[in-house]
Amino acid sequence: MASTCVRVDDLEQGNVPAVSAKSGRACTNPVALALRVDRGALSPGGRRIVAVVPLESGRVRAHRVLTRGAWVALAVVVAGLVAAVATSGPFGLGAAGIGVAAYVALVVIGDRRWIGARATTNAHEIALTRVHRAFADAVDEQYGRSG
Repeated sequence: MASTCVRVDDLEQGNVPAVSAKSGRACTNPVALALRVDRGALSPGGRRIVAVVPLESGRVRAHRVLTRGAWVALAVVVAGLVAAVATSGPFGLGAAGIGVAAYVALVVIGDRRWIGARATTNAHEIALTRVHRAFADAVDEQYGRSG
């Protein structure tokens, strides 16, 4: 995986090369996705940028499934905690523990398979992280930067 700096205006308008950001193959499927710049475990907010980048539809579907699965895991945690309190039984705590483990696993996997974003010293650019080397090279070529 690689990283590259892209102007925010270009990301919002989809003015990036027609190369998949994750696989590096030619791709003309623009996908709008929300990037959180400098989001961390203790700071879930961060600046939000709606970027339009080329991605395969299968990867987008997989990300959607992982996100929905994480919400289901959170529901299992809540249901397990309610069951533990209501019945004072270990079954509810076990279900909540499994839900927490599933949630953490789904979030980590989903985060690693998706595009990341970091702030740069230039307020008009962000650094895209966890992108394919071919995409990063194509962006650098578009901006006239050498690798």
